[in-house]
Amino acid sequence: MNQDQYLSRTSLVMGEKALLRLSQSRVIVCGLGGVGSAAAEALARSGIGFLKLIDGDVVDKTNLNRQLVALRSNIGQDKVQALKNRLLDAAPKTKVEAIKAFLTPLNIKHYIFDTDYVVDCIDDIEAKTALIVFCLQNHIGIVSSMGAGGRLDPTLIRSGDISDTNTDPLAKVMRKRLREHGIEKGLKVIYSLEKPVKATAIEGKLLIGSTAFVPPATGFALASLVVRDLANE
Repeated sequence: MNQDQYLSRTSLVMGEKALLRLSQSRVIVCGLGGVGSAAAEALARSGIGFLKLIDGDVVDKTNLNRQLVALRSNIGQDKVQALKNRLLDAAPKTKVEAIKAFLTPLNIKHYIFDTDYVVDCIDDIEAKTALIVFCLQNHIGIVSSMGAGGRLDPTLIRSGDISDTNTDPLAKVMRKRLREHGIEKGLKVIYSLEKPVKATAIEGKLLIGSTAFVPPATGFALASLVVRDLANE
């Protein structure tokens, strides 16, 4: 099989018309941690035509347990460039733009444009809220990841509206933040029914543990939702 046939198994499930629509689609992935790097990889391997990757961090040894972008050979590299290299090696039909930046309420409009979908995998509450509000107010398709840390069971991951969530602590915070902007529903989210393990204090910092299972599974669920939406348009 040559590189132009790597989507042949996907076409058996989705059909050639769906793959054509995906090849003409543009998606932005914000945040390339355990969730975001898995989402980006699944999107590229599904034949999305253009991916913009946004993250300001570098690969760290603490990422090795769960982040597809993290390898011992690229520790210290910018996550966006490390993941771009990986995606182009796996999915050469996808054009990838790497943006090294942390999204903030002030710079979102400079990066979020000309896209069919945004995948929100940001941890920072202020930036996450601003990104969601910006996309909803500007009628940009968006799906948002709720909490994936501190959990063990990927079978408890669900998709739904933000108004459907009731066990996820991050979702609770986001519901409150979004209500301040007049948003009660209408945001697609991936969330878990599993209650997370509490954060642990280490060297004066509260750290949330994470596993090899739930963050990537959450990212794959995000990518699946995006692919199905774009393929069925």
